[in-house]
Amino acid sequence: MIYPKCENGERLYVTSSSQVRPCCWLGEKGNINQDKKWNLNHNTIEDILNVQLKEFVKNLKENPKEWAQMACYGQCKKPFTSIEKPTEEWLHVKT
Repeated sequence: MIYPKCENGERLYVTSSSQVRPCCWLGEKGNINQDKKWNLNHNTIEDILNVQLKEFVKNLKENPKEWAQMACYGQCKKPFTSIEKPTEEWLHVKT
């Protein structure tokens, strides 16, 4: 089960090429990393938050095998205390 902490859109990550990601834990692979709908050069931040992010979270919850990366399972495997403060239960990754 995945409990997406990206659901509130407060922890977006933007790459140097203007590609928006739901969080900083997502790597270069995945369904959204080359999608122009997630790029600020081709789309607005409002559309990304209101359409793309909501669709991503829905897909992530309904079909995690297709949409989730390993980081999703590591960072979002536990329910969090509230949508307002989703990072309270984040895990710290050792490098």
